[in-house]
Amino acid sequence: MTDMLSSQQQELIDTLEEMATAETNLARRDCLVQFPEGFGLVGALLKDVR
Repeated sequence: MTDMLSSQQQELIDTLEEMATAETNLARRDCLVQFPEGFGLVGALLKDVR
């Protein structure tokens, strides 16, 4: 179960990273970049896409 959760978390993080990279609105991009930490996925911060 932990592996599935971890896999799903990583998939979410990867998706958010792709969305942040494609986002042209800086406020939305910042929100996407900060989303994982805000939802308790500590240590799973997205790469800086600015």
